Amino acid sequence: MKKGKATVSLNPDIHTERIICKVLDAFEITENSGLKSIRVKADGSLHYGYIYSTL
Repeated sequence: MKKGKATVSLNPDIHTERIICKVLDAFEITENSGLKSIRVKADGSLHYGYIYSTL
């Protein structure tokens, strides 16, 4: 959060309504938090990556 704005970056594979709600709830980010804006972006950067394997 910076200057009244919150930005949440997520891996595109988990960028769903359910996950976004969980993240906002976990960090107590609400419309009543005094924020001017809340931005959620699907960020495919390497540092948000993961390896998926099945056992």
